[in-house]
Amino acid sequence: MATGSNKGSPDFLQGPVTPPDIHMTDFYNDVGRIFISRYRCFPRQEPLWVDDICGPHDLDEFGQHSPRHMACLATVLWLQREGYLTFSTQDGQAGFNHCVLTQKSLALLCGWHQDRPQRPIDALEAALVSGSSQDMEAAVQAILGASAR
Repeated sequence: MATGSNKGSPDFLQGPVTPPDIHMTDFYNDVGRIFISRYRCFPRQEPLWVDDICGPHDLDEFGQHSPRHMACLATVLWLQREGYLTFSTQDGQAGFNHCVLTQKSLALLCGWHQDRPQRPIDALEAALVSGSSQDMEAAVQAILGASAR
């Protein structure tokens, strides 16, 4: 059993988690890139290709997409289920047709608050330009957190 202060807790709940959960870092980066790409073309309903968000991935020997590609695809579907995006149809595992931000997302991205030095979309853009996953994660968490309130 792993060492930790929570005796009786399952091993996976005890102790610090290191290194950081890469799947969550990828999730936040994907969400940020999706928000930026849809904001840049708003209000046009345009295709959203998974490879444009997470980069191109080769199919494996069985013709299956990489786990990274599938995680990005799942991120788009999650954003749609949670009311951040709409799209008309899914184009297999490659992308989504007529994808656009919802009013909810647009309000969250453009919202200015006196406690923040910049709009959330500007924070996302700055994180993308800097290449900082930590800044992207913080910006996305602020947006999703504001939505939960």
